[in-house]
This record gives sequence, structure tokens and C-alpha cells, in this order.
Amino acid sequence: MYIQMNVWIICFLFLFFNIVYNNNLFWHLSPPFRVAVTDGTRQSVTYTFDHKYFDFALASHWLENHAKLLIPHKPYEIERPLILRFKSYTPFVNASIDYLHNISKDWDKLSFNVCIIVSMRHILQNKHQYGNYFNFPTFTFHKQRSLYENASQMKKCISYSKKNGLQNNLQRAYNWAISDVMINTWGFKNSKLEIVPSESSIYSKQYVKLCEYNGKWYAFKNYL
Repeated sequence: MYIQMNVWIICFLFLFFNIVYNNNLFWHLSPPFRVAVTDGTRQSVTYTFDHKYFDFALASHWLENHAKLLIPHKPYEIERPLILRFKSYTPFVNASIDYLHNISKDWDKLSFNVCIIVSMRHILQNKHQYGNYFNFPTFTFHKQRSLYENASQMKKCISYSKKNGLQNNLQRAYNWAISDVMINTWGFKNSKLEIVPSESSIYSKQYVKLCEYNGKWYAFKNYL
């Protein structure tokens, strides 16, 4: 009886720590994600990545080194670019704040929670190891604040998250659950490649990918 109880305790602890701390556990159940890229002179090519092994940061590194574009490019019609207002903030923060400002005009509530997907690969010794390494920090966008103040809150939220290590699965799940909007950035640092805009509806929670395309920033919406 005593041995049997110990086995159950060990199994429970193993399961608990895997659920909470195994960073890739839930991504084993996630469908693949697709990225369409262009270099501006060639038609876009779509690549599919297994979420068990790739987050977008790792996928972008692979694309920069291996993407092959073979067919003449055709221009892609997309919505108006986002406004980058503040030189003291990154294009991602600027684009996010402009997007949030635009959607807030159609919402009755004075504030809403925003979840930001922040890559944490900078904490890894091997920056290119397989897996998913990101946090889901949140901040509250207030209509009664100035856009500059909201940008300041978003910047602080990202900086704090990057300094405080990788969140566990419960923290990420909680932040996702309380958010009204999720924001991510898809782009490349050291390449002429660009993300080709796409839009699809999946579930109910709004998920926004902010991408730089042809020198300007755009929002592309999915639903989670």
C-alpha cells in the first residue's frame, strides 16, 4: 500500500511539473503554422513549420538561410499601413499602439487587456535549438490615456518580461485567458525577405500579426 501510494505521488508530481514547466508540451497538440514570404522581386512561397519544433523566431532564421523564390512576384493588395508616431519607441510598439487605437474606436469599453507574444530566445545558450520560447506578458490599453502613455506601458511590459525569464505554462495560459487581443510580430532582421499578408478566421479571440511589408507596417488578423 505504501509503495503504491508513493508511485501515485511520483506520477502526480511528474504530470504536474510537465503541465506547468514543459515549455513545449502544448505545442505537441498545435497544428503546423504557415509562413508566406517574398523578396519583393519574386512571387511568394509558403513554407509550413511543425509547432512542436519551431516558434516563429526559429522559423525566420531558417527562412533567411533556406527560402527559395523562383517565380516573378505579383503585387499584393493590402489595407492601409499603420502609423509610426513616436521615434523613441520601436516600430513594433508604434504599430501596435496605432492598431489598438483604431480598434478601440469601435469598442464601448474604456480599456481592454492586450497580450504580447515576446520571444525569449535571447536567454538560450543555443539560440537555434528546437522548441518554443516566448512569454505572454499583458498590459491594459486605456482610451483615456494618451497614445504616448499607452506606448510607454507597452514598452515597460515587454522590457519587464524579457528581464524576468521564461514564463511557465500556467502563467501563459492565464495571461491568454484574460486578454482581449493578442499581438505578435512576424518579420526578419537580417534579410531582404518579407512576410506576405494573409488573413483567416479560426476561433473567437483576436490574434494580430504585425508585419513589415514593403517598408511599411500592417496588421493581419487571425482569430484564436
